[in-house]
Amino acid sequence: MFDSGFGGLTVLREFSKLLPEYSYLYLADAARAPYGTRDPENILQCSVECVRFLFDAGAKIVIIACNTATAHAIRPLQQVYFPDKKILGVTIPGAEKVVEMGYKKIGVIATSSTVKQKAYKERVHILDTSVGVQEVEAPLLVPLIEA
Repeated sequence: MFDSGFGGLTVLREFSKLLPEYSYLYLADAARAPYGTRDPENILQCSVECVRFLFDAGAKIVIIACNTATAHAIRPLQQVYFPDKKILGVTIPGAEKVVEMGYKKIGVIATSSTVKQKAYKERVHILDTSVGVQEVEAPLLVPLIEA
């Protein structure tokens, strides 16, 4: 599992509770955090390097716990860079949970880069176009979480 920093540890904690029989390796790319202020090409490059590191370390599957990396890099990672590997992100499970819970309006606070990609709105609307999704940029969110 990787994130641009330590916020993804909350995702790791939930995986550890639900699937305790597996071992986990967590990579926090704190040296280059936050990803949300980077251009899309750089986000992809950072993501490729992190995913490669985890597969080289023996990972069977990589979970991207970073919304920004998922929004910008999940498809190229899956289809171009590592087509024979298993890579998952966090936006689809988040969208599935919104629909499962029956919400009709949600608010998403995220990095500017994630909001510009409309990451959650698009994924929720794949499942249910009637859900209102308001995505709001919170540029200080990652530094606050990391602190």
